[in-house]
Amino acid sequence: MRQRGDARRSDSTVDISITIDDDLCLLEVGNRGRTPNGAGLDAQLPAPLTVGGRGLPLIAALADGAAFVAGPPDRVLLRITKHLTDVRTSPIC
Repeated sequence: MRQRGDARRSDSTVDISITIDDDLCLLEVGNRGRTPNGAGLDAQLPAPLTVGGRGLPLIAALADGAAFVAGPPDRVLLRITKHLTDVRTSPIC
């Protein structure tokens, strides 16, 4: 599956690739920009009334793995993995 942003604005294009098999769900999300230096998923949640800034903390909490990977020039690519076997149970009862 590939999803694109508004074609009238080249800076808003977002590519999404989703691959699901018996054991793994792999999502790749790419858009215009550069991979941040030393980028990780250890971002802190913003103040409750702040608009935006929750994506990386949510990915870190819900995915089994995520990393910025090399992509085409001037593009940022985030690869997110979720294992579909040996699923962790929720600590909330």
